[in-house]
Amino acid sequence: MSKKKLLLLLVVPCVAMGALWTWISKNASLHDAPQTAQILTQKNQNSTVSAPQNPFEYRGKGSLSDVSKFVVDAHHLPGMTWFQTQNAPVAFALLVPGMGSDPKVMDELATKLQHDGIESCRLVLGGHHGGPRGMVSPKAWKSQIQSAYKLVEKRAKNKPIYYFGYSMGGTLGVLTLKESHMRIDKMVLLAPAIAFDATMWRGLQAAKKLHHATNDKIQLQLERWLGNLWYQTRDLGRCLKLVDTFDQQQTAHHPAHNPPPSAVTHQHPFAGHVLSEKNPQEIGKILFTAFAMMIDVANQLSSSSRSATKQLNVPTLVIAGEKDTLVSRAKMGQLKRQLNLSAWQFIDIANAAHSDTPKAAYDQIQQHLGLK
Repeated sequence: MSKKKLLLLLVVPCVAMGALWTWISKNASLHDAPQTAQILTQKNQNSTVSAPQNPFEYRGKGSLSDVSKFVVDAHHLPGMTWFQTQNAPVAFALLVPGMGSDPKVMDELATKLQHDGIESCRLVLGGHHGGPRGMVSPKAWKSQIQSAYKLVEKRAKNKPIYYFGYSMGGTLGVLTLKESHMRIDKMVLLAPAIAFDATMWRGLQAAKKLHHATNDKIQLQLERWLGNLWYQTRDLGRCLKLVDTFDQQQTAHHPAHNPPPSAVTHQHPFAGHVLSEKNPQEIGKILFTAFAMMIDVANQLSSSSRSATKQLNVPTLVIAGEKDTLVSRAKMGQLKRQLNLSAWQFIDIANAAHSDTPKAAYDQIQQHLGLK
């Protein structure tokens, strides 16, 4: 056999096998492509934040200073979960949970709104599980809400937009609406942290003073102490009472006196369930930041003129529990009269604590939104 024929016998089968492999690969990828696209679409449409072991635990990345960098798709940002309706929605809602609460406390409400034809976006604030990393300041939280609002507005077009804020989510809603030009047609504020009784106010002031009037070393100790208090109480109101008590005890001592030890016991029924116990100092820092913002917002509102808060006078339903230890229903009523917020109405929930309000009074919410 000649060398030419031998070469042909070797080359032709190789070329044929290569062509066959290319054809198989091409057809296989075409077959799999629709399935892949469907999976990605389903992930985007049904994106949810898994149940957090620690609402403060960082899982997100980056900052929202430039929104365009963090759009996952046309309608998503980090920390955002959509509850889409089967049919064309009649309205859209932005839901913002409170400080230190499991973001999913708003999911039951979002599901009810979804069944009533309202498409909802539930946000996770920076510093919490599922939220953007590093966004732990009033400016960053407002930026996050404004960025989410822009995406909600884009989807809503001319349909109504509602804002739901629980606890500090209500504080941020009032602050953001006061300082921006968001189109919010109606609000539902669930135990909003915007008005406090004398004890809570002293606790907030003590927290702000303690955090800013000490050196870095003592500041870290105080943050760790407050984080441990949170682990033990799971209650912002109780934390503030303890902070107030501690501050009063320090009046006779040097400001650098170490805070009392507050070790976390693993026998506590909630230990490790809601919050991780790995870094109490980081949790304390977030709480001190939130407390300082609550003071600033309350001071802004109480010192504002009626004309300066005119944009807040949108139809608003304020729901508060009779056993709420953090916010004061009486003080909120005074604020309404002072600022002439005639479009605000209040509902008191009997025997309800601060944490009960996200699940309360849905019949009244339906009436407020014109759903029944």
